[in-house]
Amino acid sequence: MERYFSTDMPGVRFVRNVLLFSLAALIPVLFLYVLLAPGFGSALLGGGPALGRFLRQVATNGLPVVFVINYVSFFLFAVAQQRTGRHRDPSMFVLVDKRRDGYRDASRLDET
Repeated sequence: MERYFSTDMPGVRFVRNVLLFSLAALIPVLFLYVLLAPGFGSALLGGGPALGRFLRQVATNGLPVVFVINYVSFFLFAVAQQRTGRHRDPSMFVLVDKRRDGYRDASRLDET
């Protein structure tokens, strides 16, 4: 993983790798969604406004959101790997993220 996401590589290559990873993660999920949503696949195959709106939604909302989240995640991973000089277990990041989500969910309960 350090080979594809490192702070030592050129920025354009890092962005390219994040974009390719984001597309590789998004396309199968969208394909599965289109297959499982009743009538959605036939509406998209018919072209017209449904296909245009779907592609616009993916291009203006889906891909940018997935890209930004992946970019931040991979950048933090690369910085964490570089600072210590040793490799950390990626599961540590999942644990930290889950704890952060738990705090965020608990703060929502206080608002009600």
